[in-house]
Amino acid sequence: MSEQRVWRVLVADDDYLVLDVIAHQIEKLGHIVVGRASDGRQAVDMAAALQPDIVLMDIQMPEMD
Repeated sequence: MSEQRVWRVLVADDDYLVLDVIAHQIEKLGHIVVGRASDGRQAVDMAAALQPDIVLMDIQMPEMD
């Protein structure tokens, strides 16, 4: 039996409710939310600093799409 990989995820959305729901579901599945960004520029900066395995990002964001 193989072990499930734990992903380090950065979540980016300008809607705080959506951001929280997505982050909660990711953690519920056993993965780690390494950061939450509320605009495009912040997401790019956090991705560079945190080096997540996956970035889940809204397409239209303040500061940068």
